[in-house]
Amino acid sequence: MPSVLISLFLLSSVVPTGTGELLREKVEVCPVQLNTPSFSTISTSDSYRTGNGKVLILISEPVANTLSEKVERLADDIAAEGWSVIIQGMYGGTAEDIRALFQATTDLDGAILIGFLPCAWYEEDYWAQEEFPCELFLMDLDGVWEDSDSNGLYDSHTGDVAPEIWLGRIDAHAASFGSELLMLSDYLDKNHLYRTGSMAPPARALTFIDDDWSSYTDCGLNSIYGSSGVTVINSPSQTTADNYLSRLSQGYEFVHLMAHSCPWGHTFKVPSGMAGTVMAPEIAQVNPGTAFLQLFSCSNARWVEAGCLGNWYLFGTDTGLLVSGAAKTGSMLDFEYFYNPVGSGLSFGEAFRNWWEYEAQGGFSSSERAWFYGNALLGDPTLKPVSAASCFSGIEHSAASSGTAVSTSQHSDCFPDADCSNGITAVAWLTGENGRLDVAARFHDENGDSWSQVYIVDADEYWDSGVSVCFDSNTGDPWLAWSDFEYSTYSYRIKTAHGLPFENVTVAAPQDGYQVSPALACTDRMWLAWQDWENTGGRIMLKSLTAGSFSTQLSAADEWATDPAISAGPSGNLHALWVKNTGSGSSVMWSSGNENGFSAPVEISSGTACHSPHIGLVNGELVAVWQEDGITTSIVSRIWNGTSWENEVTIEESSFHLCNPAVTESGAGEPVICWQKGRADAVPMASLFTESSWSSPFQPFESIGPVWNPVLEGGKYFWAGNEGSDWNIYTTTSTGIGDATVNPAGTSLSILRNPVTSILTLKFAGAVSPDAGNVSVYDLSGRTLINRRMSVEENGLLSINCSALPAGVYTVAEESTGESLRFTLLR
Repeated sequence: MPSVLISLFLLSSVVPTGTGELLREKVEVCPVQLNTPSFSTISTSDSYRTGNGKVLILISEPVANTLSEKVERLADDIAAEGWSVIIQGMYGGTAEDIRALFQATTDLDGAILIGFLPCAWYEEDYWAQEEFPCELFLMDLDGVWEDSDSNGLYDSHTGDVAPEIWLGRIDAHAASFGSELLMLSDYLDKNHLYRTGSMAPPARALTFIDDDWSSYTDCGLNSIYGSSGVTVINSPSQTTADNYLSRLSQGYEFVHLMAHSCPWGHTFKVPSGMAGTVMAPEIAQVNPGTAFLQLFSCSNARWVEAGCLGNWYLFGTDTGLLVSGAAKTGSMLDFEYFYNPVGSGLSFGEAFRNWWEYEAQGGFSSSERAWFYGNALLGDPTLKPVSAASCFSGIEHSAASSGTAVSTSQHSDCFPDADCSNGITAVAWLTGENGRLDVAARFHDENGDSWSQVYIVDADEYWDSGVSVCFDSNTGDPWLAWSDFEYSTYSYRIKTAHGLPFENVTVAAPQDGYQVSPALACTDRMWLAWQDWENTGGRIMLKSLTAGSFSTQLSAADEWATDPAISAGPSGNLHALWVKNTGSGSSVMWSSGNENGFSAPVEISSGTACHSPHIGLVNGELVAVWQEDGITTSIVSRIWNGTSWENEVTIEESSFHLCNPAVTESGAGEPVICWQKGRADAVPMASLFTESSWSSPFQPFESIGPVWNPVLEGGKYFWAGNEGSDWNIYTTTSTGIGDATVNPAGTSLSILRNPVTSILTLKFAGAVSPDAGNVSVYDLSGRTLINRRMSVEENGLLSINCSALPAGVYTVAEESTGESLRFTLLR
């Protein structure tokens, strides 16, 4: 980079600081790297217009097996713009093998990687010890990259350090909010719609610039959209989380954001203090009409992190197509050297290479490596803005809600977990109340029907993640576990708290690195499971919290494992689930045992893309559930019969995204599986286990806005949602699921059997005129579905045929008295 600009940009610019970057040996290795290097050419086209080069599309095995037609369509679209296109499949090998492939491909201009494929990692310590994926390694084909300490991370880059090609990555493996293949399929569909003019976000741009960089204005976007086409928000008093979401909802083809961030949140400031953190579900709920984003937001484009916001914009919205951002602390600077080429007609990939070439003049200093080496393009770099305007329309929800707010923050609250014991329900969630992300909790006393205040547990200056709540059945104490960022070591560790109100805080997994995804359960003692990233990916760890010091690794030594879930079993043993990842897919593993040892892991899923497992013991039934992905998504369950797992049962299969399944308990003590259907328009779904089988899926309650992470505890549903203002945690009473005869005090009307399978049977107390009036059945929106004259039998019974109605929750009302009851219809 020219030295004259160093003082202007590097020395004076505030770094958009985020969490310390996570050690590569504590993060992951792509399973493809475990296989022998193997590439195969799927298709090629050698005719192209003069002056254009060649694009190589490299795809993973699952993409090649499932999405080949849509990848071929993408190749056709790119070829129609004058490029030669090669599609190759990758079945084994490393980032070095990919680089060798690029070096051997003549006239290569750029590459698109689709699916979970290897990347190179780099380490440097300019600000602090950082290890991060470095896409420049695959773009600079003639530079010298060295690993001086042979630890698997490059630490030196010399020679000609400018890139020869551009690169973009379309990788949904860490996007934990839906089916990976379905998200890739949806992305390829909207890419085609955008190229052919069928999807056209408003042709305008937004720059939203938080306080530390308020001197920036349009950042060069006027070269694409003109001065009148760029809205600049850089007033320190206006850059709040609420205003950012409001602006997103107005629809801009391009959004340029400058804010302090971590992989999972944008945090904003105002002169008087912090102004909220935007979390992932809020982006999905707004569903902005935005195709392209520049995230000057530390680590937001760290695509290897589960739930990273760059992936949310790309795969969690209807129009997201390309994200420019960093996989580490730092970001792009000199934005005009990126935007000007796009304004002159080049693709984003070509402009990205031009920007790198400008910065590489004279080599990279230590400060420049710290700023720039994490920069990446997520999405298709061959795209260009189409400059066509349209109105964007979101999805509407019901105007009626059954929810009551549990959280009281003026900022965002998401990702709840809950547990109940002896009439006390403990609820915990992540909150943006203090600016970054903290853990908040609240308690409900069923006997007094009262809520405690909201408690901030172990207030932290940086971002907490992942909460788990469980009561100790031996002592009655509630326990809480979460992943806590330790600023002094730039690492995540697991903390626990117990007692009312979670005052006794302990570091349960103190080791440096990346300890995440805690899960609690109780047998004769409290147990903690968590995920510890290390150099073969992740390993599942387990320890006793209250009786002795037993600890063990559940997953195999050579296994890349994620997503632990644990529960007591009917015999008193602990049962554990987790996900095993390989080059050909992912599966759910199971082990059980106690302080004397655990059984060898056994695979209990049959699908090739299974994840997000959960397990729970309800009324003697041990139930396992997980999400299975493909072009459709499924919720799949198995039940433990005491000696083995019974056959898999598919609870629901849908072309919608089904995610976040959880085993819960109805108010009457029956097993219920809850999950989330959809994202921007997410609704709750449930299935009840009765008479040795699962009911047809039904929507258990209605909400004004989206419903995220629904759980059922203590006869109450809890979820994260937006009902008109910011995101909060809501609750509503269970809608009669599994209740016996319903006959509220002071009424003459009752339901004999609830849930209802096809015939609703009402019972009237006392004498009833055979022609007493009408009885009606309504859905949760108040729409009348059945209205008929009463015809009560001599025994006081009235039968109503509901077989034509879909599964769900309904209200039945008797006209003459105005009495009404809710019931659940199953299929």
